[in-house]
Amino acid sequence: MASTESMRTGILAVAAVMLAVLLGSFATAGAATPDQAKQVSVTIEMSKDFTFVPQTANVAAGTLVVFHNSASMPHDAIVDPQNTAKGGPNSDAAYPNGVPAGQSYSWSVPANAVKGTKWFYHCRFHGTAGDGKHLGTGMAGVIVVK
Repeated sequence: MASTESMRTGILAVAAVMLAVLLGSFATAGAATPDQAKQVSVTIEMSKDFTFVPQTANVAAGTLVVFHNSASMPHDAIVDPQNTAKGGPNSDAAYPNGVPAGQSYSWSVPANAVKGTKWFYHCRFHGTAGDGKHLGTGMAGVIVVK
């Protein structure tokens, strides 16, 4: 009889632990991970005046850059082809016809980005690419790691 009672106690203990783990996962399902909680974001407006505001965004490595289209027409943010830093924003991957009015596109600066790294970008509809060291013309901007 003692072995049946100890088996029942063991099963109940395992069930209690499983329930605690399950309830704990429900409690944290919507919570940010420590890395997400530390991530800072900055918003760059894609304006009706055919500008990025701010034109120069000084950000820390790991920053989430949100390009918000506050205009009534599509805009995009694509990295200049001659940019020396690899990667960079490319809203055309998600929005091949431009970011629609009132919507946003997000890009994360790599967590290992080195201070001074620059990503020059432009709107292909309302600007031109720079030379990899300078802003292009029209609707153009730069993200700089501080």
